[in-house]
Amino acid sequence: LFLNGSIFQGITAIYNGESPALFAKVLVQRLPRRVKAKRRVVCYDNCCNFMKFCLRRYPWRVRKFLFVVDRAHLPNHKHCSESYNMDMYPDLKDINSQVAEQRNRSLRKLTPTLAYYSFPNYLRVLQLFFSYTNLKQKGIIKKTSF
Repeated sequence: LFLNGSIFQGITAIYNGESPALFAKVLVQRLPRRVKAKRRVVCYDNCCNFMKFCLRRYPWRVRKFLFVVDRAHLPNHKHCSESYNMDMYPDLKDINSQVAEQRNRSLRKLTPTLAYYSFPNYLRVLQLFFSYTNLKQKGIIKKTSF
């Protein structure tokens, strides 16, 4: 879960495959009941189905959210509404919609090490890694090759 563009906010283990139910649970549990942000945007590769799922189960929690499909996956959504296109919204033109994919790719550096950890320690190392990248992103620590 990334907030404000590229700040890592949380991690959830996926045990049985990716589904709208998993992401809806994360969205509802991790965000406060009263989100104070002016813009509430969910950018996800399967946002068309995710929005339907959320509106059927949590309409009072997601009614003010804008659901958009990230730019890399939009060409695969030929039969979906144009309202899922990020580029239709001027506020979102400069947003990097691939930040989650890019951060996941950066985890490849840790793959040889993580393979030998127990699951609880695996999650702790991931939390440390993402905390470190947040500090780099905010400019609190200098960028190093990690």
